[in-house]
Amino acid sequence: MKTKKVFKMAPWDIWVKFSTGLLILLFLYFLYLLGQSVLHLTHFGRELHPMDFTAAGIVGGVLLLLYVFSPRRYIVDAEQLVIKRAVWSISIPYNNILVIEATDNAGILWWWWVVLGNNGFTSYWGLFLGVGEGEMRWVRVYATNLKRMVRVKTADGKKTYYLSPADPEKFVVAIKEHLR
Repeated sequence: MKTKKVFKMAPWDIWVKFSTGLLILLFLYFLYLLGQSVLHLTHFGRELHPMDFTAAGIVGGVLLLLYVFSPRRYIVDAEQLVIKRAVWSISIPYNNILVIEATDNAGILWWWWVVLGNNGFTSYWGLFLGVGEGEMRWVRVYATNLKRMVRVKTADGKKTYYLSPADPEKFVVAIKEHLR
């Protein structure tokens, strides 16, 4: 029986570092302003309004959702590849993997649109739409770095995943052991 292998995410690329730092600083500044409003019961010369608290809750809630859906690691077990997240992990059975390859050509993702997901706060994840390989197509991205990635195409031809393990070559070898 084969054991499960856990693969770390690649280190954050410059855009993830920048956007995560910027959003955290903006959120902390927002909390600071809200704290000042509570202490003085005014906000920029006006009385404190319940919407001030609502806005803080919405911003904090969105950042929390983006964080908990971010990929944490990849697990290669006996039956499937698992993209582990704090909530709602994603499984790709080996019998549904047609192609798996390391690629340096993921820079094209900078020109893609995030349809449903996140483009930089702690990671890239979700459904992206853009032009790639000469056609408009959908891809699913669960990554922290767009430089050296792994592309996984499913056997039904409907899904392409881009992943960013810390060691793409070892990750591909571990998956291919299960595809034989």
